[in-house]
Amino acid sequence: MLGARIGMGVAALAVLGSGVFLSNKLERDSRTRVADYAVAAPAEEESAEEGDPADDRAFDEQAFDKGVLADAAAFGVPSDGVVEAVHGPQLYAVELEQATVLAPNRTWSSPHLKITAVQDKVAYQKLGATVSARHSIALVENISEIPVAYRVRVTSEARGRCEVHGARQHNAMALMPGEKAEIVVCAGGGKIRVQRVEILEISTLGHRYLSRVPPRAVGVDSLSAHAHAPVAGTQPCETVDVAGLSLSLREGTTNWADITDFYSRHSCDRFRYFREYRHQGGAPAKLPAKPPAG
Repeated sequence: MLGARIGMGVAALAVLGSGVFLSNKLERDSRTRVADYAVAAPAEEESAEEGDPADDRAFDEQAFDKGVLADAAAFGVPSDGVVEAVHGPQLYAVELEQATVLAPNRTWSSPHLKITAVQDKVAYQKLGATVSARHSIALVENISEIPVAYRVRVTSEARGRCEVHGARQHNAMALMPGEKAEIVVCAGGGKIRVQRVEILEISTLGHRYLSRVPPRAVGVDSLSAHAHAPVAGTQPCETVDVAGLSLSLREGTTNWADITDFYSRHSCDRFRYFREYRHQGGAPAKLPAKPPAG
């Protein structure tokens, strides 16, 4: 009887363990592949955690590049040119500085994005009940041939920033060529005001990296952040300092492009943004980026 009970317990743990295993398999595969490439360190340093600024193993260039290849394999990104793309220059541009108003079915375009004002019924919660009502929506499409991180600030022309409205799932961080995002603006329909548009050209792997970063970390409003849909099969990073980065953005000590550039080049599983990091016009001098000593 005792042997049977032990066997049943082991079986139950195996079933439970399989669920956890499957839910995190992709991220663990990536970390395992990178661990296989880790640079050997002296025995007295074996207790240092990966990503600890005091542990230079995390900042070895060769290990970083092999980690990029491992991540590409884990995310299904072709390996050809992926390391060079992560190391390459990434254009940042403010494509709209002066607000423009779009009536329903009207469009604004830039070299990278097309934004169309549309109206449709969207379900949302109001006074504890689910309501389906007409909403104004900004349909954002990447019309370029390059993956982009994007930041679109949009409000209702008549009602300003609507605090209560529905949402539709979309990638709130980055868009592949041809990919679209439906950003729900306000209940009631009407014109939308596109206030500012920023983009950062990124790599395909950068698109995967950024899709796992919580949108609140780069200043996306709470409703769009909750509607964020990462790339299928991936899990959001839990190691990103969302509160700290949100505060630094509000205080102006860092910029959207800085955080976005960092996390489009560095896996959020192994690296954390540091306040001195800045987006550069050209390619970074060295990757991975390392916080200054002291």
